[in-house]
Amino acid sequence: MLLLVTKAEGTLASYATLEGAENLGRLVQPRHYDNLTTTVAVGRPWAADNDCFQGLQPAAYSKMLRALPGDGCLFVTVPDVVGDHRATVRLWHRWAQAVKAKGLPAAFVLQDGCRTFAQIPSDADAVFVGGTTVYKLSHETQQIIQDAKSRGLWVHMGRVSSRRRIMYAQSLGVDSIDSSAFALWSDRDIPWALRMLSSGVYQQSLLSEVSA
Repeated sequence: MLLLVTKAEGTLASYATLEGAENLGRLVQPRHYDNLTTTVAVGRPWAADNDCFQGLQPAAYSKMLRALPGDGCLFVTVPDVVGDHRATVRLWHRWAQAVKAKGLPAAFVLQDGCRTFAQIPSDADAVFVGGTTVYKLSHETQQIIQDAKSRGLWVHMGRVSSRRRIMYAQSLGVDSIDSSAFALWSDRDIPWALRMLSSGVYQQSLLSEVSA
């Protein structure tokens, strides 16, 4: 499982000697995608988020899309609305083709109200697990993740910052995770997280008992 962090390539490169450094990738967003060509050149996996937590900024998102290269991209999140599946689907129909026209894998963001894999657009290339904490940890979301994985889709889970939550994501077979905590407190949190990802250890019991 990869840890994707919204940091400049130079900062990420400083962790190259840490245990599990091969699990460190970059998550860019409309406010932060400078020097992405360097990230691609060194072979670091990367993905792009839409930065919609505070609401979509169409011009900024479109500008980022135009600047994104194709090499090494894991997914690009299509704009979504926090906590609202129906509104997220409407945005998918408006924006997904702009991502696909660049030859990039388009990720559908799971939000509250999406209860089965059948509710995900059929042309989604990846799934980004968003939504409220209760929704994210629900049994229905667990099933969606399992269905997505069985179909070969990349699955990313957002807001994963604790040891327990990392083990939970590992237990579900999630491919990558992120949290703003790793960008804000990089030196404190990235080393222990990479060690965990390198070990690949999880507890199955966390599927039924998870705390933040």
